[in-house]
Amino acid sequence: MLWVICYDISDDRRRRQVIKLLRSYGYRVQESVFHCLLRNPADVEILLKNLRQVINEGQDLCHMYRLAPIAAERFYQLGACQYQEPAQVVVC
Repeated sequence: MLWVICYDISDDRRRRQVIKLLRSYGYRVQESVFHCLLRNPADVEILLKNLRQVINEGQDLCHMYRLAPIAAERFYQLGACQYQEPAQVVVC
């Protein structure tokens, strides 16, 4: 299942940890938004557990939205996107 994960994390160190974690599941589509492929409920639980270990729930915010298969098939992207990875920018 395709998930959209977005965050607002105040601390640079925690934010870098979250970015590193989310990169292992998907790709960055905007500064604080990732598309991640989580294949089963166990993947979701592992990611949630890891995120909870990193973020400060009193200061940070993280949203995860699962896209239903029909929604993922009807995904539209308008305009150019640039995936913001360190030392590399891929234009699609």
